[in-house]
Amino acid sequence: VHRSPYALARAIQAGEAGPPPTTIFSQRDTATPLVGPMQAQAFAERFAATHARTTTVQSRRMPNFELEPGLVRLALRGQRATAGRDEHGLSPRMLAVAADCEQFVHEFTRLLEDIVRTGQAPKLWKRLLVVPLSKKDKSRTWLESYRAIFLTHWLSRVGETVFEWMDRAALARVPHALTGAPCPHGLHPAQVGFRAGMGDHIVPLAGISLWLQARRSNVLLVQLAIDLTDAYPSAPTDETIQALSDAGASAPGIAFRTALAVDNVLSARVGLYKSPEQPAPGGIKAGRKGGPTEWAAFSGGLLNALDEGLKSQRIPTGHFGEGMIDGFVACIADDISIFATVNSANATRRLLRAITNAIETLSH
Repeated sequence: VHRSPYALARAIQAGEAGPPPTTIFSQRDTATPLVGPMQAQAFAERFAATHARTTTVQSRRMPNFELEPGLVRLALRGQRATAGRDEHGLSPRMLAVAADCEQFVHEFTRLLEDIVRTGQAPKLWKRLLVVPLSKKDKSRTWLESYRAIFLTHWLSRVGETVFEWMDRAALARVPHALTGAPCPHGLHPAQVGFRAGMGDHIVPLAGISLWLQARRSNVLLVQLAIDLTDAYPSAPTDETIQALSDAGASAPGIAFRTALAVDNVLSARVGLYKSPEQPAPGGIKAGRKGGPTEWAAFSGGLLNALDEGLKSQRIPTGHFGEGMIDGFVACIADDISIFATVNSANATRRLLRAITNAIETLSH
């Protein structure tokens, strides 16, 4: 993320043939080490437009909250050492040194406690710096080919780490993906991304297992891949916080996220140029420590709808006819896959229609 303007300029190359949606870099820009402030302002407006509108988030405070200083000390030492300095000159190495200072750890612990108790976070922590990161296999001359990575104050990231650990511990009470029965609390079993002890390999292995069953039974295997456009930005903040609460996230973590979610401002940086600050909309901010967990909780509603659509096509036990024999929904972050075995082409069409209807119903 912390690339020099020269490296950024070298990365900006001419795009594919055809009319681009919005051209932000010209061929001349690709040969110039420094790109202008116009691009920085365009990126800021683009990312502000793609995120969900800011909504009212109810403050959630815990007046008697107390935090263990040892957890804060671990978070100070646990930041990625190779990461660069933030806009204020702080770096992970400085934080590691500060972790050995008892007075600093004590004061910083008190600050985090006050945020949870009062529901108010420092304004400096709410200033978001947007760095555009190009998407794979997309033209780097198009504005739509970049995703937003939000950088915040290093001390804010340390606080996010502390409460992210609390939330992950609270959300760990879930069954293993694709095998366990759902439980009242926790992330959806189909969500295997950002989960301890799970990985991307689970989905293809489960798909191969279903394919072998299809071969033995001489039936069709159907795989559907769903790509969500602007998944993180489109998640409303209030609904995301509520989804985390419903999933069983820790109360201090909810209070801390709520305090950081309001009154944010953003600016975009391209090379050495930085756009003026403007109010930041809602949505999940990619780059923040808690972003993956927030999406994992928010996506549960969509995964439930897809599950119901899939189950509606299953052939009841002991019955015969066209339909789905077996299937499951799996999700790695915002990449959703549906695997199903069906016994006819008509059953495949009905399955596609049921999944489409489930998505359309949820979107309304």
